[in-house]
Amino acid sequence: MPYSFTRQAIPETILPGDVNELQVAIESVSSGVYNVVEYGAVGNGTTDDTAAIQAAIDAAAAATYTSRTGGGLVWLPPNRVYLVGTLRLKHHVRLVGGGKGTVLLARPSIIAAVVVLDDTHVQQTYLGHLRIDGNKTNVTSVSGVCHGVHYEMATVSDGTYELSDPYHVVHNVYVERTKDEGFVFNGRGECIFDTLVARDCDGKGFSIAAPDNRLSNCSAGNCGEQGFLITSNNLTITNCKSFYCGRVDPAIGHGFHFQNARGTAAQGLEAQDNEFHGFFLDNCTSNVFTSVNADSNNKGVTSVPDLNGNGIEVLNSSGLVITGIAWDRAVNTRRQKYGLSISGTTKDVQATLEVDANLTGEVLVAGTATVGLNLQIQGSGGVQYASSLATFAPNPYRGSVILATLNQALSVSNTTSHHHGQRLAFRLKQNATGGWATTWGTQYRLAPGWVPDTAANKVNTVEFAWDGTNWLQIGGATGL
Repeated sequence: MPYSFTRQAIPETILPGDVNELQVAIESVSSGVYNVVEYGAVGNGTTDDTAAIQAAIDAAAAATYTSRTGGGLVWLPPNRVYLVGTLRLKHHVRLVGGGKGTVLLARPSIIAAVVVLDDTHVQQTYLGHLRIDGNKTNVTSVSGVCHGVHYEMATVSDGTYELSDPYHVVHNVYVERTKDEGFVFNGRGECIFDTLVARDCDGKGFSIAAPDNRLSNCSAGNCGEQGFLITSNNLTITNCKSFYCGRVDPAIGHGFHFQNARGTAAQGLEAQDNEFHGFFLDNCTSNVFTSVNADSNNKGVTSVPDLNGNGIEVLNSSGLVITGIAWDRAVNTRRQKYGLSISGTTKDVQATLEVDANLTGEVLVAGTATVGLNLQIQGSGGVQYASSLATFAPNPYRGSVILATLNQALSVSNTTSHHHGQRLAFRLKQNATGGWATTWGTQYRLAPGWVPDTAANKVNTVEFAWDGTNWLQIGGATGL
């Protein structure tokens, strides 16, 4: 039976401006809280409570209100473990617990997710303030869909349903120990998924193939595959973290895997200690990733070969803006190879990154990824100093301008890190004695007419651009 809320005072004299307030008052009086215990739920972790909780959901869905049919708050009292199969949410129903102490424990015979929508056209539900234990060590099904939460959502614009989008809210839900994914959201959008945790799930932490949604303050930890797999468009994702993911299948153990995503706006994402890439941007178009943190990925499971994972891997993508950091703490079996790797047919990427302590280098550009790359890496716009050195190895990511006052012969070594279109500019000044020669590594191709003046105090300049194989001279002056 429903528990009624405390009655609101209804004014004796109703003014025109009070109509909306009266509507709220009437609905509050007739609204109910459907306590699952009143429907027979025990919550002792051994008695199957599926039927009792579903009966409370059904009762809430069948309630009639002045403005709609269906809806109510189904209450799961805390400090109880409810053994359940699959629970099916219906129109306007809110399934709410008392926090992490409210546990939905998957029964061993479960063959689907713990919480699903009753059909693809269900709208405006709320799921929150509870924990879902997937009970993976005891679940016997090999269905591949033993998730924590699984929503399949469709669009209806023919007037049959209230809205063209479902407008669900999932908030403050902790999913752990599922045999497959933690959270799966497919289909239509305009939903809010906030403060969600997926831990120790043997599949993905989050699998999202639903556009026009907002995902925030979520984390995936120690999951078997990707922490987050995003295959939808127009998603807003903020303040989320993936760590220690790839435990079961390291070959797809990316922190965040964006695949075929378009129009995504991501901010404040952190990928830490995952088995493969921290961020894998695969065939993505027109996305913005700001303030991302790729920290010590390519973690390394000793039972598999080195996956050569990078902090941020961009493959066959275009129209991306990326800002943040990609670094390695050197605390794992293996380390991130590059902070940023760009390959395939990737083009039109703007990246501003602080890249530090990765094993092999700052940036790798491979394949045909040569068009429209605007990469500001580390201190690449700054200055390096080579005065008083006999040998100098430029690092383009530590400064694009090299200044040196020569008091001995200088040998300029080849670079080990560079990307197509990158530039280096040298300003070489003779000291008061003069006569000091500069020799160049095999990568540097100087124009035949550029002959430096080695007289005392003379300045010679030379500028190079990387063409994918060599540093080609594109400018310079002598005898200044």
